[in-house]
Amino acid sequence: MVVGVLLALWLQELVTSANKRRDAKAAEAAIRNELDGNLLILVLQDAVANCRRERLDEIENRLEDDGPATPILTNSITTAPHPPKHQAVYGFFNVDVTDTAWRSAIANGSVSAMEPNRFRSIADIYDTFEGVHKALASDEDAADSLEVLSYQVPLTPELRGSLIKAYYTAHANLGLLTQGLSAHAIAEQMRALGWDDEKHMDVLIDGAKRDMSGFGFKLKPCAKAFANPFADKQSVR
Repeated sequence: MVVGVLLALWLQELVTSANKRRDAKAAEAAIRNELDGNLLILVLQDAVANCRRERLDEIENRLEDDGPATPILTNSITTAPHPPKHQAVYGFFNVDVTDTAWRSAIANGSVSAMEPNRFRSIADIYDTFEGVHKALASDEDAADSLEVLSYQVPLTPELRGSLIKAYYTAHANLGLLTQGLSAHAIAEQMRALGWDDEKHMDVLIDGAKRDMSGFGFKLKPCAKAFANPFADKQSVR
C-alpha cells in the first residue's frame, strides 16, 4: 500500500511539473508576442519622427510670432480622402504599449520556474516600455492642448503659455521615443533571449500598413519607411 501511495504521489508530481512547463511555455509565448506589439509602436513613432520634428519647428516659430490669433495648422503626418475640418495638429494614432501578458504570468505563477537572469532581462524590457507608456500618455495630453492650433482663436498670453508648455512636453517626448529609447536596442535584448522575431515584425508592420490603408490614411512624404528593428534593411512604405 505504501508503494502505491508513493507511486501515486510521484505520478502526481510528474503531471504537476508537466503542467507548469506547459503553462510557462504558453506564458512566455504570450509575453513575446506582447513585446513585439509594443516594439511596433516605436517603429511607428520612428517612421513619423521627421514629420513631427518639422511640425514642432513650425509650432515653435508660430508661438514666437506676436500675432493676436492662433495660426490654423492641418494634419502634418497623414492625408485622408475626406479630412475633417479641424484635423489633428500634432496627434498620431491613439496607440499604447501593454503589459497584460507579463502581469498575468506573474499573478498566476507561470514564470515562477523561469531562470532568474531570464526573468530579470524580460522585466528590464518591460521597465523600458513603462517609460514608453508614460511618454505616450503625456504626449497625448500635449497633442490635445496643441489641437487649439487648428482653430482661429485669440492667442492670449495665458493660451500662448499653455501651448509653449505643451510644445516642450511634445519635444521632450519625441526625443525620448525616437532617440532615447531605441527600437533596435530592445530588439537586441529580445534576440539575446532567443527571440529573433524579424518575420513576425514584418507581419505586424504589414498589418499596420493595411490598417492605415483601410482607414484611407496615407503617410506624407516627410515620413520614413517602417524599419524592422530585427533587420538591417528597411521595409518599403
